[in-house]
Amino acid sequence: MAITWSAIEHKVYDTDKGNLKTVSTELQEVADATAGTLDSALADLKNDPNNPAMLANFQASVNEYSVVMSLVATVQKSIKDAMSTIVQKMG
Repeated sequence: MAITWSAIEHKVYDTDKGNLKTVSTELQEVADATAGTLDSALADLKNDPNNPAMLANFQASVNEYSVVMSLVATVQKSIKDAMSTIVQKMG
């Protein structure tokens, strides 16, 4: 873990957290886990398509996946907007 001192507020700042690579890695892990849950729920549903519990589990998995993908899209847009602002201020 790389640690540097902030000259302004004298707080410890962990340079391994909060950067784009870390955010991307964390979101990828969450998305992969959610996709795995969705795949598992789909496989269970294929085995017993008339089971209401399996249908409810699949629906919940689809909703969870949708929320995660929405979060990923929102974060990507925020990063894009921030980078666009930086580029505009440079020129």
